[in-house]
Amino acid sequence: MKNSRTGILTLLALLAGLFFLPATFNNPIINSVSPETPDAAKQPISATGAIQHPISNNLMPPQLTPAQQRYQAIAIEQYPDLETRQDALRQHHPNLQIDADNLVDLLSESSAWRNLSQVPEHLPLTTEEKNDGREFIEINTKRWAVLLPGDEIELPVNRTGLRYTVIIDGIEKQLGNTTTWHGHLKNIDGPMLVSLTQGEGISLGGFDTPNGHYVIQVNGNQGWVASSATLFKPNPNHRTDMVIPPVDDHQHP
Repeated sequence: MKNSRTGILTLLALLAGLFFLPATFNNPIINSVSPETPDAAKQPISATGAIQHPISNNLMPPQLTPAQQRYQAIAIEQYPDLETRQDALRQHHPNLQIDADNLVDLLSESSAWRNLSQVPEHLPLTTEEKNDGREFIEINTKRWAVLLPGDEIELPVNRTGLRYTVIIDGIEKQLGNTTTWHGHLKNIDGPMLVSLTQGEGISLGGFDTPNGHYVIQVNGNQGWVASSATLFKPNPNHRTDMVIPPVDDHQHP
């Protein structure tokens, strides 16, 4: 009898173990679960074992060339990068060949010309004209060629000690490979207009200022700038048929 009871108890214990066993498999022990894997460990690993960053190389900003870096210091709103300016130049001057480094060098020149201390001998001027107040200058013709609407360039007049800043408003292409740049003086009231024309072997120009009109003429790359008042002086030896009416001191309005 005692053995029968023992057997029954043993059987009940076995049945109880079978009943709770599935729950144990379906619910793993919480303490045995490892912490959540960090995000860095989830990132893909290359064949060399290095972690591949999620940022694609295609999204990284391109490395600028030295010319592009220098251009950033002189860029204007209309042409924020060197490529935009080169495209605009090709539209205005399809035959102009200037590499990126030389283009930035030209744009870095703030003045349209430099003054000469001596009179160039090849200029077609008389002795009187060489000494009538003209300022003799030398230009870089390519500096003018790379001007685009929105650009600024200085026109120095040593006789007055002033440097007039011009804003280029437009470009006009003409026959015979001739180009004219139209502009106006910056920060000066009134219609102070500027015109610079460049053709084969000669460059001409004129600009209005509060101190009068100035004329530019350059043969090759050397020439002169002068006030119109000094160029067109009346000749006292020149006879005229103009009749000047007499002045009546006794005449009243």
